Amino acid sequence: MLFINQIGCLQSFRSKTAVALTAVFGLLFAFGASNIRAQAFSEDFAVVPVPGWTTQNNSSPVGSTGWFQGDTARFPAHSGAANSYIAADFNNTTGNNTISNWLISPQRTFTNAM
Repeated sequence: MLFINQIGCLQSFRSKTAVALTAVFGLLFAFGASNIRAQAFSEDFAVVPVPGWTTQNNSSPVGSTGWFQGDTARFPAHSGAANSYIAADFNNTTGNNTISNWLISPQRTFTNAM
């Protein structure tokens, strides 16, 4: 009987917590959280290597390829020119070694949209 009461208390606590969290998130949304705006960040990768971007192949050993221009024989780009994407593949290293090839964007400064 005591065990059943403890479960009942726990369930009651959970339901009260869920109601409280719903109320808090509802108030946040009502008082301005809905005004959050995204900032555009896009790159079409029409030219590779991309000016301002950094590549670092830490694979060991380094393979025969690095980052390369999109290959339409493999698949076309989602948008833009058919080869306007950047790619890397298993040839960034050799055999069963670990691939660690990084594509690093230029530094960006994001500001509050309010």
